[in-house]
Amino acid sequence: MVNQVRSYSETYMLEVSLGISGAFDNAWWPYILWQLRLLECLKKIYWTFKNFLTGRICVWEWHDHREEEVLSKGCPQGSVLGPLLWNVIFEGLLRLYLLQGYVIYGYTDVGLLFVSEWSRRKL
Repeated sequence: MVNQVRSYSETYMLEVSLGISGAFDNAWWPYILWQLRLLECLKKIYWTFKNFLTGRICVWEWHDHREEEVLSKGCPQGSVLGPLLWNVIFEGLLRLYLLQGYVIYGYTDVGLLFVSEWSRRKL
């Protein structure tokens, strides 16, 4: 039996895009801290993030009315920390074990799944 070598031009590819609406606004802090532990980051870094994400409040004031809410999600808008926090969240998706021919890429709040096969039928 002779193995046939197929050229790259005979490969079919499918792309599935996953755009996450409101990703930075909904970055859940307990999950971020859990992921940092799974990634075995340095204790000083973990505690820096934990302190940064603990005890944050949002205050609304309108005339003589005031409301406060304790926050548990979101990334400070325009901060350099926002994309880093999102990357920590996305890390679990990017490390999934996939079958041969499947690849996942991530860029900020978008995930791309590429699947390649030798025939359209298999794809």
